[in-house]
Amino acid sequence: LSNMIDDETIRNFTMGDYPQEAADALVKLANDHGGTDNITVQVIRLGSLETMEKTKPIRLSRPRRKLVSLVSLLVLLLILVGLWYVFLSPDPGDSVPLNGSVAPAAIARTRTRLQIAELESSALGAQGLTAADCLFLSGGRLHVVRNRRLSVFRLADPEMRSFELSAQEQVIPSASRGGEIYLLRREPTESLGYQLVRHDLDRTMLRVRAGGELNSKESQPGSVPLYKIAGLRERIVPDFINEDIFVFHDTGHYYQIANWRTADGLLARIGDLAFSPEARLFVQGAGSRTTLLYHDAVSGRTALFSAVGIVQKVRELRAVHLGRLLLMEYDEDRGLLCYTADQCVEMRDGEPASSHRYVWNNLHMRLAKVLLDMVDGRKLAVNDGNRFFAVSCAP
Repeated sequence: LSNMIDDETIRNFTMGDYPQEAADALVKLANDHGGTDNITVQVIRLGSLETMEKTKPIRLSRPRRKLVSLVSLLVLLLILVGLWYVFLSPDPGDSVPLNGSVAPAAIARTRTRLQIAELESSALGAQGLTAADCLFLSGGRLHVVRNRRLSVFRLADPEMRSFELSAQEQVIPSASRGGEIYLLRREPTESLGYQLVRHDLDRTMLRVRAGGELNSKESQPGSVPLYKIAGLRERIVPDFINEDIFVFHDTGHYYQIANWRTADGLLARIGDLAFSPEARLFVQGAGSRTTLLYHDAVSGRTALFSAVGIVQKVRELRAVHLGRLLLMEYDEDRGLLCYTADQCVEMRDGEPASSHRYVWNNLHMRLAKVLLDMVDGRKLAVNDGNRFFAVSCAP
């Protein structure tokens, strides 16, 4: 039973129905989810006499059962009528305007479906990679850091390149279509300082250092720009880089350097973002379609940012209380797609509209990581058994 149905569903059935009905319903639901083995269920009600008197009786008299059945039938008919109205009734919005262009369909009524396919990649399997090793996905290239070594796998073919990392280097998630690799390298100085390095050229592009009372920039002919950050805390962790923007955070704030490749580079704190160990920043799209989604697993705060030219908030979204997410996607028409360890949940106006559990070979599985390709939007998932899958939750 517990392999077919999650704990929350079991609890809802047992607490919300009579013991016999709950047991029957759980067995039926487990069979509907695959029923890969014999299923035996006992529902036992425990508690004091006072508690038992406040709960539903174990048995109902025959007339009461008939009444309950009749009410259930009426409710079912109302649900069917509602479903017919939502999905099958004519919609004025589906008509064709006089100018010949097709009016937008009622996308809000479209349900998502989940597709999962295991990746057959001997290169990935031979390396014994785990979910913790996988860093980011960009342009069909999986970037993996293991034992201070960066390996880049092309998912479409067995090509792989690899090189050593020093203890002072961090790989920056990059949405570059050309596959350039950028590193953030700690400087051997007393004050906290870093260099942004393009690996293939072995060239320092800019420097970031703690210092001063105000954020500032120093640039001299023949030298790389130096950005000074007032009150920089403890360390810098890179979040994202593309051709225009470099985003990173310390233990308190997020920062951006816009136009970082030019002499007009601008350093600024991203005012609407505060770093939290329970918050994540999800990068979606490339070029003129790049967006950032901020989600705090504790408060549920969810916000959408544009990352075109400069990072700026587009709007606050309804809070999402699903705990720590593996991935979050935003679509103007469909709302939010949230990938948890157990299921993909479509959220509209802060409420779940549909959900899909991850089922492969008729077995429910848990995911340990989901990566979104920042260039082409494909998703790569790694389950808790470190097997790799292509996953899609779409209409």
